[in-house]
Amino acid sequence: MKYIEIPMSAFLIIEPMTKECYGIDRHTISGHICDSVDARTLKDDPRVSGYCDENNTVNLFSYAMDTIEKILIPVSDEYDMEEFNQFYGNHPVDDISRTVLQFMYILTMNRRKDRLTESEEAETAYWEYVRYIRPEMLRLYIALQKNHLRYQCKITIGYDKPVVIDKQEPWAQMALENYLNKFLGVDSLKDAERELMTIYGKKTGVPLDKEETRYMWGTYQLLQTITTMKSNKKKSVTNEQSRFITDYLILNKMIGVDEADSNNIRVRLKHFLKNYDTLEELLDEQNYKTSPNNPDSKYGIYF
Repeated sequence: MKYIEIPMSAFLIIEPMTKECYGIDRHTISGHICDSVDARTLKDDPRVSGYCDENNTVNLFSYAMDTIEKILIPVSDEYDMEEFNQFYGNHPVDDISRTVLQFMYILTMNRRKDRLTESEEAETAYWEYVRYIRPEMLRLYIALQKNHLRYQCKITIGYDKPVVIDKQEPWAQMALENYLNKFLGVDSLKDAERELMTIYGKKTGVPLDKEETRYMWGTYQLLQTITTMKSNKKKSVTNEQSRFITDYLILNKMIGVDEADSNNIRVRLKHFLKNYDTLEELLDEQNYKTSPNNPDSKYGIYF
């Protein structure tokens, strides 16, 4: 297994920025910090006694923070320092910001070490529902609310021509509305639009998950600390910032090159900045939702 060594002195320098921008600090990576302690050193180190409680149990985290020189983080085989250097060559920033970006890249490669494949995730009815079906239901609900019970609508199935229905009475729309009210579980048009934008964005397909949202928000906040990259207006996103963030998400393999759209990233970030004051508040809203009428089992049938 490949390990990346991060000098503790370097981490302590960047920790205030990783916490402020990305919500990542020593406690987030406490497992890696504790795993970096050499068991043989721990056994023979007389300083250990100063970290024992009344039950003679060692506070390993405190001991590690005070004694280790390097944090060891295992990464997937996808970790490629040349790719990072190429990204940095296209987007030069100051040394501290570069170290922050490199550290966050290492954490991504650590998570990907144990990541489920997309096909494995998609095997469950739950993931199929929250990632693919629910956004379609939200868009349908929004369309129905904006065009409430108008006469005439069109339904297209497969590659056949659209079938025009509801010419006299909006029976199909009423049936859909009743179904969505039960199995979608939103209270208003505003709630549906907020969920669709916050969790899924405007693009069709797989939504950004919490970590990808963290990296979008955090990288924007980091760029706001750089004079040459900072936007002039409060809570605004420049084209240069959105291109930088898009390329960084590509580097972290959070979006593919083919689906990368810096304008979409810019729109989503503007929505986040307008509606949320902190990363914690935003991530709380990022939880996938289901209807109260869906089964309790995470892997049950949701539609």
